[in-house]
Amino acid sequence: MASKRRNMFHKNKTQETTENGSGDSGGFGGTSGIADAAAAVCHHCKYEAECLDDMRRHMREHTTVSDADNIKRDESFCDGREVYICDSQTNQSTFLNECERTTYSADKTFLCDQCDYRARRLSQLTVHKRVHTGEKPFSCDQCDYRASQNSQLTVHKRVHTGEKPFLCDQCDYRARRMSQLTTHKKVHTGERPYLCDQCDYRASQMSQLKTHKRVHTGEKPFLCDQCDYRASQISQLATHKRVHTGERPFLCDQCDYRASQMSQLTAHRRVHTGERPFSCDQCDYRATEMSQLTRHKRVHTGEKPFLCDQCDYRASQMSQLTRHKRVHTGEKPFACDQCDYRSSQMSQLTTHKRVHTGEKPFLCDQCDYRATQMSQLTVHKRVHTGEKQYSCEYCDYRTGRLYHLKRHRRVHTGEVALDNMQLSEAEYM
Repeated sequence: MASKRRNMFHKNKTQETTENGSGDSGGFGGTSGIADAAAAVCHHCKYEAECLDDMRRHMREHTTVSDADNIKRDESFCDGREVYICDSQTNQSTFLNECERTTYSADKTFLCDQCDYRARRLSQLTVHKRVHTGEKPFSCDQCDYRASQNSQLTVHKRVHTGEKPFLCDQCDYRARRMSQLTTHKKVHTGERPYLCDQCDYRASQMSQLKTHKRVHTGEKPFLCDQCDYRASQISQLATHKRVHTGERPFLCDQCDYRASQMSQLTAHRRVHTGERPFSCDQCDYRATEMSQLTRHKRVHTGEKPFLCDQCDYRASQMSQLTRHKRVHTGEKPFACDQCDYRSSQMSQLTTHKRVHTGEKPFLCDQCDYRATQMSQLTVHKRVHTGEKQYSCEYCDYRTGRLYHLKRHRRVHTGEVALDNMQLSEAEYM
C-alpha cells in the first residue's frame, strides 16, 4: 500500500467526541462532517480545500490528470480520518458517504440565486456566494489581509513565512503558487499561447495579452489622483506618481545620481562606462539612449513633427517647441538667485550666472583670450583667421562683427549715432 500513497490527502472529520476527546475512529460510512469547509489538506504542499472536488483539482498540479481523477479511499488508515490515495492502476470511483450524497451532484444542481453559477457541491456554492456578499471570513494573524477562502489565506501566509514550495525542475526558481510556476516554465519552453487578434503579438500570460490590447483600444484605466495622467498599466502609473512624490529609488553605485526609473539609471551608467550601443545607419553618430538616436535621425530626414499652435514654427524635438512657446507667452521660469534676472531657457541662466562668478570656461587655442560664452569665442577667433563675413551693400567695406557693420552704415545713411545702442547678441556679433 505504501507505493500507492504518493498522492495522498486526508479529510478531518467533524468529531463526535466525548469529554475525554475520543471520537469515532472507524466511521467512514457514517455521517461525519465531510462537507465541512477547509477539511482537506494536501500532503505535498499543505494546500487546504473545502471539498473533495476542490482537492481533486488541486492534485492535478502534482500529478497527471488520470492520477488525480482516480483518488480513492484507503481503508487501511482507519484512525479517525478519511484518507484518500491516488491509484492510477484502477478505475475505482471516490468513496462517497451518506453526508456527501446530500451535498454533491454530478449534474451541478446547486445554483446561485444572483448569477448563472452552478456547482456540484453545496460547499462550492457557499464559497462562490462570497463574491456577491464580499464576505471574507479568513483573516491573517500577522497583517490586515482577509480572504474569502482558506486556501487563499494559506497562499498569502507565505508572504510572511517566505515559503515557496513549488520548484522549477530546470532552474532555481521557486514559487508560492503552482500557477506562478506554470507561468515561469514558459520561459524555458518559449510557449506563448495567447494571441492578439489584431496583430502578431503573442504572450505567455493572459494578463500580458490584456495589457497589450490597450495599444489597439487606447484604453487607459489607471488614473493619477493628483493630475490628469492616465496609464494603460499600473506599473506606468506607479512610475508617474514619483513625479509628485519626488521619489528616486534607483541609485548609481559610482556617483550621487538617483533616478525614478530603472531605465534612467541604466542609461546614466553609460556615462561612466562610455557605452553607446545605439548607432546611426547614416553617419558615425552613436548614442547612449534610443530616444537620442531617434532625435538625431531627424537631422538626416529633416523631420520636424512638433508644431506651434500660434505660428508656423516647427521643431524636431518637443523640448525645442516648449522653449519656443515662451516667445508667445513671455514666460521666464528660470530666475537668478543673486539678482532679478530671469530667462526663458536654462542655458541662458547658466550663461548669466558667470557675470556673478566671473567664470570664463571658453579658451582660445591661439592666445590667452577667455570667454563666458562660446559665441564670444567664435567672434574672437576671427581676429586670428581674418574672416570678415559681414559686407556693406553700399561699398567694399567688410568686417567680422555685425555691430561694426551697423556703425559703418551710418556713413552712408547719415543716421545719428546713439550713445547707448541696444543691440541683441546676434547683432553684436
